[in-house]
Amino acid sequence: DGRGVRRSRPLRGHSGVVANPVSSSSAMSSVRERLVQDFARWVATCAVRSNSPVRAQGALYSAIDAVDFAPLFDDGRGPIGESEFGVWHSSSVAAMLETEPRLNVGWAAKLVNEYLKTACYVGGYGRAGLSQAIHPPIDNGLVNGLKCEFTGDTDLREALASLSPMSRMDTYDKYECLIEVCRRVARKTGCSLMESEIFWE
Repeated sequence: DGRGVRRSRPLRGHSGVVANPVSSSSAMSSVRERLVQDFARWVATCAVRSNSPVRAQGALYSAIDAVDFAPLFDDGRGPIGESEFGVWHSSSVAAMLETEPRLNVGWAAKLVNEYLKTACYVGGYGRAGLSQAIHPPIDNGLVNGLKCEFTGDTDLREALASLSPMSRMDTYDKYECLIEVCRRVARKTGCSLMESEIFWE
């Protein structure tokens, strides 16, 4: 299935300490860490291969490996908030685009977000506050789902109508507009920002 191809860096902070281990056994934590990380990389590439401008899994792995995830998983840095995460996310998308310029901001962000959904939200890794800060994987399916769910909300419907489709999401400002809509949805429904993905169709 390709999950063993080009293994990436471990989920470790700059101190070299395994971040937020779920198991009390360091050996078991290391094994679980590797499995979660490899699966997160595989999930992210599979999530975009069918529709993104880049179809080769090796090229998508290279794009993911251009991102330094370590700051998000180093417990020694303390809790992480939305502002710090936003700065990290923007620079990580830029690093990914430098490595793989055939992607645009929307597709690069989706790769990052799918990785974090698996490693953090599902896998349980990351600094305190990270699961509340991460973004949902964005694509046209989520936008269409939100349009169907909130047809009676005029303001939200107008905001959704103004968004750029994935194929034209070529600046981070456009991406931020979409994330702001997801923040509004999260506040409206009482879920986390990541959990606004429940409206995907």
